[in-house]
Amino acid sequence: MSSKMESVISSARRVAIVGASAKEDRMSNRVHKYLKSKGFEVYPVNPSIKGEKVNGDVCLGDVSALPEDVDVVALFLSPANQREVIESLGRTKGRPAVFFQPGAENPEGEEALRTLGFEVFEGCVMAVHRSLSGGTL
Repeated sequence: MSSKMESVISSARRVAIVGASAKEDRMSNRVHKYLKSKGFEVYPVNPSIKGEKVNGDVCLGDVSALPEDVDVVALFLSPANQREVIESLGRTKGRPAVFFQPGAENPEGEEALRTLGFEVFEGCVMAVHRSLSGGTL
């Protein structure tokens, strides 16, 4: 785990979970619950469940619908489903750090975001936060 990755997570307060799910067995749901329990503001994003509640938060249909700039985008989508999200992120004013969660790694998408001025990481935001707080997975 890089010190830069740890620095980003230690200073983050607002996280968008892209590929959010209300299904409790999904990793995106577990990460969402964990981050909320640690005091983060969490914004679930998934067009297929837009308007539904995920862990008490209303799910947004696109990152462009975020009510404010977020510090981190946690991407839980397979590479085949990332194009629209990457394009939408490119049109936002802010430049949050983007974490390609395990299984979502996409070298082309990562490079596209870096070219647009985003900090990009491969890794799980929950794992990074837990390592900072001395917790275990």
